[in-house]
Amino acid sequence: MKLCFQVPVFFIIGVLPRSVYGVVTSALSPIYVGQFMNGLFTGNQQMALNALIAMVVLGVFGPMVNALASYTEALFVKKLIASCRQKMLRSTLKGGTEFDTKFRPGSLVDSFSSQLTQFELYMVNFFIITFPTVFQMLAGVTVSAMSYPPAVYLFISLVPLIFSVGYFDDRAGRASANKARMDAILSGKISSTVECRDAIRAADASEWIAGDMKDTLEKTDTAHFSSFLRSGFGQNYLEVMAQIYTYLIILPLGIGVINGDIPVGTFSTVQMAMVSGNLVWIIS
Repeated sequence: MKLCFQVPVFFIIGVLPRSVYGVVTSALSPIYVGQFMNGLFTGNQQMALNALIAMVVLGVFGPMVNALASYTEALFVKKLIASCRQKMLRSTLKGGTEFDTKFRPGSLVDSFSSQLTQFELYMVNFFIITFPTVFQMLAGVTVSAMSYPPAVYLFISLVPLIFSVGYFDDRAGRASANKARMDAILSGKISSTVECRDAIRAADASEWIAGDMKDTLEKTDTAHFSSFLRSGFGQNYLEVMAQIYTYLIILPLGIGVINGDIPVGTFSTVQMAMVSGNLVWIIS
């Protein structure tokens, strides 16, 4: 966020199209679905027709808005990375002896290349998607609360549980660090083996080297498995929380519809906001 405010105009422009469209669709689509269902069940053809036309219009504009969003997000990321690269270059050129001691040539080259590339991918794939999804989630909760007020109380009660995903993130971070450590060890051993292969062949030590590498290979495999497995636990946990929240709302509403106490359109509106709106993936 601190970096984003160095190019604030492009940041706002970048996240605006997808955020606005996400809020509009999360807020209006469930309402129109409810009106469509109420129109069908009450015989109000005009209500059903108007709601159907509105849903079609929202659907038609979706791909165009997403295309615009891709352009604005790419523009923001380009400006941000350019700003980072210029700051890095100025720091490198102005640095003195102490700077040269701390930042060796290899680490500087890595920062300008692979690290900056990884940061760019992170910005594109994760960071700028966060804001539209949060706004979309809040819009879905708001629409649900309009038809079923306990939705807000349930959501607030689950917030501490949702934030406890940090436990899984911490374990995933440790597993990822261990994987990187084992990859470095394995890479170092392979590099040494390749450089010394003539001596290894001359001493007929191939079997010894293979045996020595076996334990490292097994630990590396285990580290990769653990990292992959733990990286998915956080998302799985959030999915469970979202499912619990969704069906704590859907279940009483469904019983109310069966008993004739709640209009079917109200149930359709909330169901659309909670389930069809993919609230599970939005929270994740």
